[in-house]
Amino acid sequence: MPKFKKYKLDKEKLEKLKRLREQDINRHKDFGNLLFDHRKAMRPMYKKPLYKDPKTFLALLLILLILYLLMYFSDKEKPEQQKPPVDTTITE
Repeated sequence: MPKFKKYKLDKEKLEKLKRLREQDINRHKDFGNLLFDHRKAMRPMYKKPLYKDPKTFLALLLILLILYLLMYFSDKEKPEQQKPPVDTTITE
């Protein structure tokens, strides 16, 4: 037979939760903000150009800057390989 744990519930807290005031309920009823967030979430990202979304634009700019710096410094570190001079004298 399974043993059940004994839980102690604080009856005062339960009563307090049951007695929610109308003001507390209305404070969380912000349907205008809820609809705005829903519309924003449901709009596909590809409908808005990347350069008009500030977060995406900054991320794209950061990626391009990192790529530019990597290419710039990788070219600086490579020593130029000099080809041996070609002997162009004609011998007979």
